[in-house]
Formats: sequence, C-alpha cells, structure tokens
Amino acid sequence: MGAIPVCQLIVFHYAAYIEELQRFFASYGLGYGSADDLPALAAQLRAPGPFASDFGLVLRSIFAREGRSLSRPEMLEVVTMAIAGCGLNDPPRPWMEPLNQLYVFISRIRSQPVSRSKGRRGHLIPFPLR
Repeated sequence: MGAIPVCQLIVFHYAAYIEELQRFFASYGLGYGSADDLPALAAQLRAPGPFASDFGLVLRSIFAREGRSLSRPEMLEVVTMAIAGCGLNDPPRPWMEPLNQLYVFISRIRSQPVSRSKGRRGHLIPFPLR
C-alpha cells in the first residue's frame, strides 16, 4: 500500500476550512476546484470592493480558531486546496504570480492583530434570561 499524497492529507486535516473557503468563494461567484480558478482569486484580491476585506476576515477567523498556530505556508496550502483542488502539485509558471500574490495577502493578514480596536477591549454582555 502506497503513501497517502500530501494533498489528500491537507484536505483531510483541513476539510472544514476548505469547505468554508469554498462557500465563501461561491458567495462571490468565484469558481473553485481547478488550477484555472487561481488567477481569478488573485484578480479579486486586487479589485476594488469588499472581497479582499471579507476574505481577510475569513482568514483571520481560521487563524484564530487554530490558535494562530497555523503558519503562512500552511494557510497558503489550505487556500490553494480550496480554490484549485489537488491539481496544483507542481505549479507551472503561469500560476506562480497568483500564488505569490496570495501568499503576500495571507502574510499581511497573519501579521495583523486579531483585534483592531484602539485601546478598547471587548466585554461580555449577559444573555437575557427572560
């Protein structure tokens, strides 16, 4: 019996995040499942509008749920699996620029603090019992 490909291990371990990202992509009309979908994601990151901000929120949420232990390269793998599937093992030259743009975006998101509030801390609001 052969070893399990790395792609399948990533998909198995991060399946919930991959599905969440795919739902997010679908909500913006982005296709996913093929390496051909990667340039469209990179274009959306550069385009004006709420996509980049909303995508950043999704990524920050994933980082927070992982206790910020998920590295930038691991997040790149998760996002790549969500958008391109397992068909991007050895990316050809045309996909390198979109991958680089995605990595820079992830790095920027990862380096931002979880809370962007200035001096104010959140507090719990008691749930009404009646």
